[in-house]
Amino acid sequence: QNKDLEHVRDSIFCQRALVFGSRPDGGRVAAKSNYRTMAPPRPTDNKLLEYTFRFAVRAHVALYGLTGGRIGGRSFNAPVLLLTTKGRKTGKPRTIPLLYLKQDDTYVLVASFAGAERHPIWYVNLQADPHATIQVMTRVMSVTADTADPAMRSNLWPKLVAMYPDYEVYQTRTDREIPVVLLKPQAKAR
Repeated sequence: QNKDLEHVRDSIFCQRALVFGSRPDGGRVAAKSNYRTMAPPRPTDNKLLEYTFRFAVRAHVALYGLTGGRIGGRSFNAPVLLLTTKGRKTGKPRTIPLLYLKQDDTYVLVASFAGAERHPIWYVNLQADPHATIQVMTRVMSVTADTADPAMRSNLWPKLVAMYPDYEVYQTRTDREIPVVLLKPQAKAR
């Protein structure tokens, strides 16, 4: 049971850092030279951890939406966007905050799921329907998703790891190659 509580605590600290850009010791995530690896625990079937994570994600989405990204718009010195996909089973909109890298007019995401053996639900939803919506600060736009081919992934991976070093930790946790997702805007931002 102490192990379960440790996972919940670590998850809360990581979500706090995602929303507020702070470390568990209360310090701000500063320059990359001061970056401290803080990879969240690998997802498990722990219901308490799952509910804690869901609550933290909903809080992050709400704060980001209410403040136009002023709160929750950056984490670990990386920009955050809100991705809204259509649930492949329910058809309902599903929104999640994700770190992104901007490459020209493309938004690049990593479907890491903290190194779990399965893909994150948002990625599976995009595979079923590649049309989605993103909010970047106050801008909302429609996008089409595509998974990067091996050459594009090998070009982008070092940039993504430089932005968020824990992606490398996640890749060592799993046998699957973590997908890199390219989001291309379809319409002008409103």
